[in-house]
Amino acid sequence: MTSLSAQAEILNTDTFFSAIFGQFESEGTLISSNKNSDHQHSAEPFKAAKIEDLEVRTETNDFDFSKQEITVRVSPTSKAIRKAQEELYKAYTLEPNDQTRTALEYKIIEDAYAYWINEYITHEKQKLYKEWDLVLIDKKSIFEKQLLENDFDLTDYFKVNTEMKDLTLKKINNAEKSNLFQSPFQSSSVSFVFNDIISVDDIKSFANSYDPAQTSSSLKEEEYSYNKYLLQKELDLEIAESKQIMRFGQLSIGGLNRDPFRENFSIGAAFRMPWDNGNRLKIYELRHKLENVDFAASSELEEIFVSASRAKYDLLNLISKHEEMESLRQAQFEDSQKFIEVIANNQGFNPLHALDVKEQSIKSSIENLDSLRDIYESYLNMLKDSQIMFLAPYTNYLL
Repeated sequence: MTSLSAQAEILNTDTFFSAIFGQFESEGTLISSNKNSDHQHSAEPFKAAKIEDLEVRTETNDFDFSKQEITVRVSPTSKAIRKAQEELYKAYTLEPNDQTRTALEYKIIEDAYAYWINEYITHEKQKLYKEWDLVLIDKKSIFEKQLLENDFDLTDYFKVNTEMKDLTLKKINNAEKSNLFQSPFQSSSVSFVFNDIISVDDIKSFANSYDPAQTSSSLKEEEYSYNKYLLQKELDLEIAESKQIMRFGQLSIGGLNRDPFRENFSIGAAFRMPWDNGNRLKIYELRHKLENVDFAASSELEEIFVSASRAKYDLLNLISKHEEMESLRQAQFEDSQKFIEVIANNQGFNPLHALDVKEQSIKSSIENLDSLRDIYESYLNMLKDSQIMFLAPYTNYLL
């Protein structure tokens, strides 16, 4: 991911992606706009020659220059050939932008989405880990007080110590996940807030409204169109050449001689039958390539449809499972809260019960975040497989 200077101390989803997309609009950094337009303007003008070939031959018999003969052969081109050549040259100058550089731009965008989702999940988990840590500290404090009791079971004390060590490892692993992605901001003082990130309900609504069958073009549409245009111009040139009848004209000048009946000048020409075998194979080859371009374009659209349809199904399936588990967790939490409220009014209430309920609630929230991560990643897969993520102008699909 490319490096950007921090534009604000606090960034939310909107400002984060505005900065990412903004780098493509700044001078010298917009990869997709680095087209060959400059090359087109700087290309030398091309003017097809009217004479394809000019050949001069000379022959001398026994080094007798009086018998020397000079032959001039000219191979002209037709108006149709010259026009086809000029059109083909124009096609060369209209070559689209570098696909490798464009792919790099898409990779930057893809990484930006993955980075932001990762930051969101790790950030939320880190908050839950801190709450969990406080619960374990309170539990350990209670167990330490119970150490003075003769019948105290040390198992609970050692168990909470083990849980605290495991939690420390979880916090370390969670923090390390942020390091898997290179931050696009150089300043370490920049902090992120995620109050505007898209909700599961909005993702579900977007997925339900998206119809993969409506995909009418792909990211390679420009490349396909250019290849087809170029092949057509090559075909036009081959057809024009195949229709040319005259191959060359020839003028021969004989040397000096004393024979008045011998010609000193002679004129000749060579003709060909149109559509002879000279261009036929090339013409059929170019027509076959043109058909393959159309087939490749339609095949890619079919692949996009299949991939996007599968990604949409997987996403909606994950959301359905997430909603069911979320409903179940909420019901369990409410039951636990009612239980605590009932026993809290009794004498001898053990605060460990309330801490256990809170700890269980935190664990459920962490499980919910893991499920949420799967949904966001599946959502990004659908955006990627459908190529929606890379359509210009770039849109922030996490809002």
